[in-house]
Amino acid sequence: MKWVKMTVILLIMFTLFFSIANYKLINSYISVIKQPSKESTEKLRKVIHNYAIKNNINPIEPKIDKIWKLIPGYNGLVVDEETTLKLAEKQDLQANDKIPYVWLEIEPKNGIDQLGNHPIYRGNPEKPMVSLMINVAWGTEYLESMLDILNKEQVKATFF
Repeated sequence: MKWVKMTVILLIMFTLFFSIANYKLINSYISVIKQPSKESTEKLRKVIHNYAIKNNINPIEPKIDKIWKLIPGYNGLVVDEETTLKLAEKQDLQANDKIPYVWLEIEPKNGIDQLGNHPIYRGNPEKPMVSLMINVAWGTEYLESMLDILNKEQVKATFF
């Protein structure tokens, strides 16, 4: 009976020792098996590239307009294809899965400061924004509550 217990203990110790000693081998074997095939990587790369072609937005350069004077530029957005591919592979995604695209913001080549001093009467029409101007010449009885609401909603406004 003692020999059986001793044999089991030795067997367990040997198994633990063997597992610890071969951990790197086992780990490298698993990582090789988990690597995506070249075919699946190329399919994924193609899906990401096609999405980028359809959805990239080029930056819009600022310009001088006869009526509106200086119209500011607008940053573009492009898919960072390599980072998106690495992220998709890390998450073990396939070409038909929902891919979390990584976007890069691209500034226009020229800034408004390079076009000289001109007034800006309107923003870029492609930029989804509004301007809020509040005339307080008629009285200020509602001004404090308006300021509280604007502050709470983090809205910037021009008062005149």
